[in-house]
Amino acid sequence: GVLHRPGVAGAAQPDGNVDHAGQGFGVGGGGALCLAQAGNAPATDQAAAPSPASIKAPHPDRGVYAIWYQQGRDNLLDLPYIRGGQVFAQWADIEPVEGEYRWEKIDAQLKKLHDKGRKCTVQINANLKPEWMFTRIPYWPKALPQVENRQGTPMYWHPEFIKAYRRFIAAQAAHLKASPYRGAILGMRMNFSGIGNEPLNASATGADLTKWVVPSGVSRDGLRPWTPDITTDYQKTVMAEYVRNFLPEIFVFVRTHTELAAREDFLPYFDRGQMGWFHTGAQPVEPADEWWQRVYRTFADYGRTGKTLGYAEPISDAMGHRGRHTPAAERASYGAQTNYWRTLVDLQYGIDFIAYYANDLQIAADGTSAYGDFKGLQGEYRAAMEFAAKYAGYLGCPEVSPGAWVGLRQLELKATAGKSSITSDCEFLIRRLPDHSVGAVKVGPAEQRFGGWARVLPKDEPMRFVLDRRFAASIADQPATLKIVYFDDHPEAAVAVAASGELFDIAMKGTQRWQTASFELPRCRFVPDAAGAAITVQCAGRDITLHMVEVTRGVPAP
Repeated sequence: GVLHRPGVAGAAQPDGNVDHAGQGFGVGGGGALCLAQAGNAPATDQAAAPSPASIKAPHPDRGVYAIWYQQGRDNLLDLPYIRGGQVFAQWADIEPVEGEYRWEKIDAQLKKLHDKGRKCTVQINANLKPEWMFTRIPYWPKALPQVENRQGTPMYWHPEFIKAYRRFIAAQAAHLKASPYRGAILGMRMNFSGIGNEPLNASATGADLTKWVVPSGVSRDGLRPWTPDITTDYQKTVMAEYVRNFLPEIFVFVRTHTELAAREDFLPYFDRGQMGWFHTGAQPVEPADEWWQRVYRTFADYGRTGKTLGYAEPISDAMGHRGRHTPAAERASYGAQTNYWRTLVDLQYGIDFIAYYANDLQIAADGTSAYGDFKGLQGEYRAAMEFAAKYAGYLGCPEVSPGAWVGLRQLELKATAGKSSITSDCEFLIRRLPDHSVGAVKVGPAEQRFGGWARVLPKDEPMRFVLDRRFAASIADQPATLKIVYFDDHPEAAVAVAASGELFDIAMKGTQRWQTASFELPRCRFVPDAAGAAITVQCAGRDITLHMVEVTRGVPAP
């Protein structure tokens, strides 16, 4: 009951891609790989063509952004797939004397990006707070997480701290609004700046207020132990100050870990497109704990739905280097896969602006980084970033998206998975129907980006895929290219692919590497079958390991 027939099979190219320019033959039959009929389809099978005025366009500055390149690696901003960069300073840099501001560091970075025609986010962190704070505000005599001041950690909920931060936010907004380089600003990152830059949980300080250092001449009024309610109230205060000072002239990105109770009053600003969400810990797999789940549920609610804009950067470079943190050797060896799969997860959440560490961008640019020579990974890193540049911001714009794809994998989910944002298949306008495939990990050479996760399809079983109806309608009767990424582990295995009324073969060679088979569809017509599937993959007699199915507009130039 399995279909296979001699067809046009292309040979593997030097880069591992397989090019299939020939047409297949449409066939049907009981229990076989059946093709949806090509040609004129009933009106109910095709989405109505939207009017041009109703088609949503992506943000004009969507794409790939560079971060942490400031120490002599500004040349990374010139990479062809880079859309923008990062302006960065510490609070201590800007306000060394209370109420007096030095903007030179910010202005120099803004001017450089402006002159290059690049966009940027502006972030003023507070890991290092001004020295004068320790003469004006009570502080804990130890450095809590992310704190770099040797004296310790100021009490961020003290009235004097809140007064100082309100004043500082207002000064930032006034300066940036008046800047001759304001056109380079994509948005302002909202920082809480309480404990270091992000944390606000001060439970480690306990209830004994005598352990706090109160500077000479400072009143003990306002001194109180930390409680969870303090965090919520403080977040509300900070959000209100950003709204008051930056909007509507400068877009504001809000941290996705902001508590639900703190964000409620500000949700209309997201609906109006004046505020978006950002996160600085993007990973290939979403952690299951509540803090991380709040982050990814926010992107699911606002990014995947297209309600507002999203920005994401990784928690470290792809090999695990972050500040003084040194990764395990195994993590480094799978850097290309970490970089790539983190990219797919960001894209499937609808992220518009995807940032990469300079170390990763350097590998993509010339095969080197601060930690060694990685020329064998250069093409894999570059391809992942080009993929991000191609698709970022298009999930909510299927009528104009350059393509559609699904990255295949299966994660071990807990019993609460139905309530969690944990991604198995990474879906971008294509989804896989339930089948008998199972997950696999670390498939093939570590230096190939695809193999971190995959799905194994049992022999003779079909894997069916549903295209977003709006995307399918937008490419009807137009040229397109279908790509199948598979692990080539069996010589002479017979793989059949059905799509757009045609049937194609993949001729496997047993190279033990990931390969990409490409099929040209000169006049595509994806008509779904009774189950909604428009693409089917099946392998006769052997299991096959699959990574991705992708449909792109147009065909390669001859």
